Amino acid sequence: MLGKSAWRWKMDELTEKKKRRRRRRGGNGPYKSFVQPVGTDEQEAQTGMLEAWFQPELLRRCTPTERYFVRLLHESLIESTETRHLDHCFTMARKAISYANTFLKAAEGKDDGAAKPVLARFRRALPAYIRNPEHPLCVRIQKNYTMCLLGTARMQLADFRGREAAEAFLALDDFPVEELLDYSLYALYQRDYVPKYIQAPLEQLIAGDPKDEYPAARLMQRHFVVHVGGTNTGKTYQSIQKLMDAESGVYLAPLRLLACEIQDTLNHSGVPCSLSTGEEEDIVPMARHIASTVEKLDLYAQYELCVIDECQMIADRERGFAWTRAILGCQAEELHLCTAPEGLPIVMRLIESCGDTAEVFEHERTSKLEYLPEPVALDEVEPGDALIAFSKRAVLEYADKMNAVGRPSSIIYGALPYPARRMQMERFLNRETTLLVATDAIGMGLNLPVRRIIFTADKKFDGKNSRELIPAEVQQIAGRAGRMGMYDIGYVGSLTGSEVIAEGMRKRVPVIEKAMLGFSDLVLRVEHDLLEVLKVWNAMPTIEPYQKMDITSYIWIIEKLKSRGIELSKSEYLRAASIPFEEKNAQLLDRFLEYCSAFSAGEGIISAPELKFDSLDSLELYCKELDLYYSFSRAFGYEIDLDWLHSEKSGAAARINEILITQMRKKGNSCRKCLRPLRWNYPYRICEDCRRKLRREGK
Repeated sequence: MLGKSAWRWKMDELTEKKKRRRRRRGGNGPYKSFVQPVGTDEQEAQTGMLEAWFQPELLRRCTPTERYFVRLLHESLIESTETRHLDHCFTMARKAISYANTFLKAAEGKDDGAAKPVLARFRRALPAYIRNPEHPLCVRIQKNYTMCLLGTARMQLADFRGREAAEAFLALDDFPVEELLDYSLYALYQRDYVPKYIQAPLEQLIAGDPKDEYPAARLMQRHFVVHVGGTNTGKTYQSIQKLMDAESGVYLAPLRLLACEIQDTLNHSGVPCSLSTGEEEDIVPMARHIASTVEKLDLYAQYELCVIDECQMIADRERGFAWTRAILGCQAEELHLCTAPEGLPIVMRLIESCGDTAEVFEHERTSKLEYLPEPVALDEVEPGDALIAFSKRAVLEYADKMNAVGRPSSIIYGALPYPARRMQMERFLNRETTLLVATDAIGMGLNLPVRRIIFTADKKFDGKNSRELIPAEVQQIAGRAGRMGMYDIGYVGSLTGSEVIAEGMRKRVPVIEKAMLGFSDLVLRVEHDLLEVLKVWNAMPTIEPYQKMDITSYIWIIEKLKSRGIELSKSEYLRAASIPFEEKNAQLLDRFLEYCSAFSAGEGIISAPELKFDSLDSLELYCKELDLYYSFSRAFGYEIDLDWLHSEKSGAAARINEILITQMRKKGNSCRKCLRPLRWNYPYRICEDCRRKLRREGK
């Protein structure tokens, strides 16, 4: 065997031999000597051969855009002057074969990305194909040249979200044909077309400062009263008292349930008040007050007073734009903003940018809030406590456990329809139940007589990932403990003595630095594909302290509609994408697409939902379908039988409430679909019959 030094000597000797071989060949490596100049005659031969290979009659069944783009690709190959080519030694012939195979894959619609840019490399290897016309690959290229160009064209056109953008770009007089070999069509589109033909008009339409998009509000001298405080500090209560005294006014809520609560409060106090949310509308005759969700604000209406609740939500990526829009654009003489302390700086920045006046009132809790450092066992739960879980399943399971030890519970979770939530809340308020088991849905604005908040977990699924609760979430929920006027002290604890909850109670919530910014209807005035305009708008820079909202759901809905061949105008696409529903729910999405298809086809009516099964899940889905039916009908001008709709909603909510009460009275485990009793150690959430049914349905 050779030692280390012997191996090193042997490798040095081999390296020297390799260098001598390279010098004899006249170059430093195997590639340099294989690039040779191409003469004028050979260039003309290449052009003639490409012209002979091109068969335009094969493109008769293609779309006009595809035919035109294929001709441009062919033209770019002809006009590019190739002055150097690959020689025919074994190594470079192998590369020519590789380039040819990649080019031929385009005819089959395949693109492995192994040799890009495909056309540029094919053009570089073209002399090798011409000098070997009998080679099987050259014969295949000759037969399939046009179809390869068509496949390449289709793959590049597929990069566009809408064909209208590609057509407009290809039709330009100064289209850069000569660069098609080195860049994809979409890359050229982003580089040359977007800045000049979309971004520039969009910048002219949209004001540089978002406040200038609301000229009517800028002509007013508005006065802001900012109420700052944590949960249960009375800031919303004082604002509502002012709203009752005003001649006209609007209350803007983060949740439909809060809007309903304020409408009831005003009507019971002798102040006629209407309701307007994305899912329902209740117009009271002669009412000059209205309670609505913040997205439903009418920017053209004038009010004496406006109350905007939970303004710290201005930082929410999906909904925060509505708070920004309300603060900048609401036409009210006096505006009362209710916010948590972390939202005060950003709110004041917006008010100052508008040139309006403001005063700030700080609200303190009248009841103390104390943290329980020791774990709270389930058998230590007391009447008036609220158990906080973070899924529907966990809520129902904990309610079952409490019922099993004689503690009837009210239930609140996100999928529970609002009328059913109200029924459950009323049972708790009327002492029909002694406990509340809820998700973090109770954290915002719901005033319930809760003495202690008990966290059952310190993690939640936020739609993307399972993560630990952040301090803002912990404090928002914890603040529900100790209702003003009922309990002098509110307590917060957890079943496990979680350090996450303890840390969340101690930590200071970071100050909000950005206000979310949404797009206006001005995007519709740009004469280009709506998806491309939205994408350009999203990429445009904003001034401080604004940040663009997340428009992923808008783009996803519009793409889904286009992929189904549903043709709408730009304003109709935007209107459809703005309808509130759970687009990730397959059944709701199918019904939404069915409605859009019916509207596109000019049908005069859309089918109303039908309840298929008398189960908890089916009733919850039915209520969501009714909400979608109402929202779509309102958005696209379909007639609605409001009496029937209210009757169905009330009936479904009553049935859900009845099922929940019945289920809570049962001992032990039960099927989540049909509510059939299950043995105590049954491993699944649903019974075997329901499992077989779901398997048959392919779910």
